[in-house]
Amino acid sequence: MFKTRREMLKMLAVAPLLAPAFRMVLAADAAPLKRLVIMMRYNGAPTERWFPNSWDDFSGSCLASLNDSKIKSKLTVLKNMSNHFVDGNGDGHNQGARGAWLARTPGEDGISLDQYIVDKMNFPTARKSLMLGAYSDGFDSITNTFYKAPGSPADINADPYDAIDKVFTNFAPQVPMAAPNATSLLDKKKSILDALVNDLERMSKNLVGAEKNKLDAHLALVRASEQNLAASIGNMTPLAAACKKLDPPTNREGTRDLAKLPELARVQMDLATMAMACDISRVFVIQILSSYTNVGGGDVDLPWCGANIGRDVTSGYLIGPGNPIVSLHQYHHSRRADTHARDVYANINTTYATLFGELMQKMDAVPDGTGSLLDNSIAVLGSEYGGDDQDGDRHLGANMPILIGGGGGGFLKTNHMFDMQGASHTQFLGTLLEYFGIEDGTGDRTADFGNRNSGHSYASVAGLKV
Repeated sequence: MFKTRREMLKMLAVAPLLAPAFRMVLAADAAPLKRLVIMMRYNGAPTERWFPNSWDDFSGSCLASLNDSKIKSKLTVLKNMSNHFVDGNGDGHNQGARGAWLARTPGEDGISLDQYIVDKMNFPTARKSLMLGAYSDGFDSITNTFYKAPGSPADINADPYDAIDKVFTNFAPQVPMAAPNATSLLDKKKSILDALVNDLERMSKNLVGAEKNKLDAHLALVRASEQNLAASIGNMTPLAAACKKLDPPTNREGTRDLAKLPELARVQMDLATMAMACDISRVFVIQILSSYTNVGGGDVDLPWCGANIGRDVTSGYLIGPGNPIVSLHQYHHSRRADTHARDVYANINTTYATLFGELMQKMDAVPDGTGSLLDNSIAVLGSEYGGDDQDGDRHLGANMPILIGGGGGGFLKTNHMFDMQGASHTQFLGTLLEYFGIEDGTGDRTADFGNRNSGHSYASVAGLKV
């Protein structure tokens, strides 16, 4: 590698500065795996309670539980983003469900973003995607949100215990392996280091004094780099010590027990996190309830939102004042003047935000390369339409209550609240496509996702990216 003594002496002159450079060389090409988690909830939010007063003041907001400094530093709150497929004159549920992840209107068939990504990327994982849910049965077919093919809704497994059995039965954790191309990367870098060591050892025989000491110190650095190279590459893989067989909880909740909805969601979150750590899949959906959420019946206490279905008589929605609430859905139609129902609506959204924060914490607890699963992935808390500060009945497309967790390995900025200024949520979808390298950021390169004749831009959002 060194043709002359002069070349070698030049290297020695800068040898003390080379340690950081060697670390950079070792890290080259060690890009983290790309992962997407969509936690999907429905029916918008009361905007006067959802959005924080400022990034420094989450008090009184549905997001108050996300004020933990570590989690907040890896969070992005989107505001003033609109699902323009919801026109405010039709059925917000129907339009929202079709528009949110298909970017299409009712009557237009397509494939949802999650399945589009796995089809394009063809990840070398055991499962194409994991489609999980908690009480996620729709009222009817118009509330289907995720589609594996045009006209074919994705199969959402709303039984977390069955899902764990299916994913981890006969599963054996693997020895940490190199990420894609890591074997050739290892061979390439080892050959470079081997040649460098040979040159340095040969030159060392011809040196004395200070020059020899410098060279020997540098040789020690190169040998250490060579020894640590395999471990460095091993850290790129999610098949790390955190990967283990996940057993279903011994205390199982009824999968049709609405009062236990948060607990069911948490089991699915545990499953998704472990499946990420084991690289079983790289795209996940956790669907909580569905667009109509017309579930209830009888005398049902819901401690997680401070309501009782069947005995709550304070709401005037649909069935008239003084009549009992008969489904959870009615709270999502609360008017601001109906303070009790509005409080329940806010509590429901507080629970969703809290669950999303817990998902972020679970992902952040799993080491991945030099960061965590959360650092290197993108998690989204979604909704099919927006919110209103006065009337939940309107089901408006504006002000979608969207949260982003994680930075996608340095792709997204975090620790801020970003104003989309009324932009179409298709630009957010375009940003996710760019993260996976499917789009180029202009929104023009890929023409087969979503309705590209809708007039809505699919260009990525510069203010969200690093």
